[in-house]
Amino acid sequence: MNTRLAQKHLLRISLILLALSGLSACSFAPSQPIVQPIVQPTAQPLSDCRKLLTDFYSSAKKASIVDAQYRNIRGYPHLATDRFLSYLQQNLSSAQQRIEWLRRSFQLSEEKRAIELGNITAEMPANVQYFAKKESKSAMDLCAQKLLENDIQNAQNKAISFTAKVPESYSTLKRTLGIYPITHWFVSLGINKLHREMKARLAQHTASAPSLKLNGPVQRLSTPLLRSMMDNSRIKSSLGIPTLTDQELTALFQHYAPSWHIEQESSADLPGAITIADDRIVIDQQSPTVYTYASYTQWRNNETLLQLNYFLWFPEKPKRGPMDIYAGFLDGLIWRVTLDNKGQPLFYDSIHSCGCYYQLFPLGAGLDSVYTTAGDEPVLSIPMRAPEENETAVIHLSAGEHFINAIEHKDVNKPDKPYTLLPYRHLRQLPTEDGRRSLFSVNGIIKGSERPERWLLWPMGISSAGAMRQWGHHAIAFIGRRHFDDPGLFLTFFTAQNMQSSDLIDITNLQDIP
Repeated sequence: MNTRLAQKHLLRISLILLALSGLSACSFAPSQPIVQPIVQPTAQPLSDCRKLLTDFYSSAKKASIVDAQYRNIRGYPHLATDRFLSYLQQNLSSAQQRIEWLRRSFQLSEEKRAIELGNITAEMPANVQYFAKKESKSAMDLCAQKLLENDIQNAQNKAISFTAKVPESYSTLKRTLGIYPITHWFVSLGINKLHREMKARLAQHTASAPSLKLNGPVQRLSTPLLRSMMDNSRIKSSLGIPTLTDQELTALFQHYAPSWHIEQESSADLPGAITIADDRIVIDQQSPTVYTYASYTQWRNNETLLQLNYFLWFPEKPKRGPMDIYAGFLDGLIWRVTLDNKGQPLFYDSIHSCGCYYQLFPLGAGLDSVYTTAGDEPVLSIPMRAPEENETAVIHLSAGEHFINAIEHKDVNKPDKPYTLLPYRHLRQLPTEDGRRSLFSVNGIIKGSERPERWLLWPMGISSAGAMRQWGHHAIAFIGRRHFDDPGLFLTFFTAQNMQSSDLIDITNLQDIP
């Protein structure tokens, strides 16, 4: 942007700020009552506001600082969505629900824009730095607020006029060019073999190799307190979404933080905090760190359940031989705890940060059989008993591959080596020498973590298979289409309509292993 164009934008911002100066600031937390707009907005100011926000996102895209975790909604630059909100939008039945949905979408957009603005550095073009100025930020905040109030006014009397969509992490074009109907059968052979090996590993594991034992912050919550916390959380939401304070979420993450027992062969087996040094991604192994993120899923009777996600990072997945196509820079594991409406674990499940190696561990009664639709990839499911009140999930990981070898429930009283919990958002704004930057590229992939397997598995339609990914970009099946953040995921596994035997090998029972 040249000086004249910057001055033109500054004039526009000044006019917008003047027009919006009478607009009161208000909270948009889902628990707040419906707020009526103070002034009936006119068409021109709304148009100017949309243009200002759209110009920012256009500049952010050119500067490669777009945060890919949430998706902008076309024509509504003050709103954003993820798969959960997209799922909920299908069943908004009242003005109160529509308004809460809009506020939650607004909050995602605010978070997204704040991260992108925070990642602007002095080395970027003037047209990008322009938006990081205090007056530009204020104008965008006020514009976004004004656009939201207009949406709220409309939503009181009619349905939301747009559809918020999140693209799938699968390319139909790649599958067509890769002759997917044929090539997926060859991939299925490898998947079935891998599942047998992983199930055998879980069934036969005995701890023998030296292990690093990491325990999270010990903070126990009583069963009555958990239930009370979850009951109260739903009162705040017309959509039935568990809505907790930051302090309550922190307490839950600490309560369910797992203990990690990691076999040690090399420095590749020492997890740590992700940092940026000399423009390179580095794992600080002196600071064992697990990153946390809260998500939601749907369950029976239209119930929304809270999920606690724990992210563990290693410096690499080392080569097991000269032909190892799965090795490479960085390796990550995601451990997820899905809580029922009483705050008790209903499911554990896990993937590596590439979206690979999905495993499901049902804990509830009647969930010991998992079925998949004919033609879809089978699910590696291991039913387990639920933990007792004072027990912690102990996860045993293999050296090198960082596979789950075993899961136990134990009363862990004396930490061997504590690790720190940090919000996942930190990864989207890592400190650097000249400012901040995201761990993730604009396509949601960590640059440099690409794997050779991508050249073999591209016909399955997944971009850069094996690379480490940002939340919201984890395709977890090569055969069929399945996403880790799909709020309907468990319903597809356990709803009666979908209980059809898979056309792949059935591996749902340990005794099936030859």
